[in-house]
Amino acid sequence: MANTLRSVYCEMESDYLMGQLADHRPEYTPEALEAIEAVLRERGVDEEELRNARENFNAAKPGDDENGLDPEAFTMLPGDFSQTDLLLVHAMLREHDIPFFVNSTMEGSGALPLSTIAERRYTLSIHTSAFDRAKALLEEHFHCDDGGGYQRRAVSVRERLRSMDFNDLATRRAAEDEALGVDFSTQERRRLQELSARLLDEADSVEQRLERPLFYFDNLEGFITKLSSPGSAEFTTTDLLTVLEVLQAYRDEPVYPESLDQTAQSILDFLCKDLPQA
Repeated sequence: MANTLRSVYCEMESDYLMGQLADHRPEYTPEALEAIEAVLRERGVDEEELRNARENFNAAKPGDDENGLDPEAFTMLPGDFSQTDLLLVHAMLREHDIPFFVNSTMEGSGALPLSTIAERRYTLSIHTSAFDRAKALLEEHFHCDDGGGYQRRAVSVRERLRSMDFNDLATRRAAEDEALGVDFSTQERRRLQELSARLLDEADSVEQRLERPLFYFDNLEGFITKLSSPGSAEFTTTDLLTVLEVLQAYRDEPVYPESLDQTAQSILDFLCKDLPQA
């Protein structure tokens, strides 16, 4: 797990990693924070800079009521989430500016000393001022079973595309340039090529509409070339993430063909399984 985390964070810029240490520490597990700091040390960041990042976080979260972000201002949400579902929860709460932090891992079984990724469960603590809002938001996408665990409600592929956070998903995938041995049908290639070329032309307006940059814009031309070469191209994780970004960009537009819903569903299920925790 440590090696996987390091390989993920090696793909991220140092300024971004320092920002996570300074501003988002409660959203990361201790193992993830150690991996981030290890990567930064390898890049020449000294201990004083790392210590300043920790102190800046502590200074920004004082234990008083002025900004209401001291630990006592948070309430633990009853119920826990799987590691895979935590990715969606993380994106949802950040999108709605709801302060939260992830609590310690809960093992799904005591029979073995080490749990698998799928067995790990996490609880959340939500800022009391936003607790009811967060609970209502989460209950739109999850239901709590008899054992106290949150389970994801059945949602359409369009809703899954809409809720995707590409920054989170991309940084949780290791070896993105590894060939996966997957391919698309002739019909999928044609329709993906059309939408990808459209996104290449409309990138500026789409970024304004989405209010964020396109994470995989630089891969679009190469991906279109692969789509036009049936049988000879090897598609990578980066290519699949590019597909999801193309489909997310046009999910509510008339140009989006319903036949690509199944394509999106298959890619989402493939990429979102066994994600490493950030």
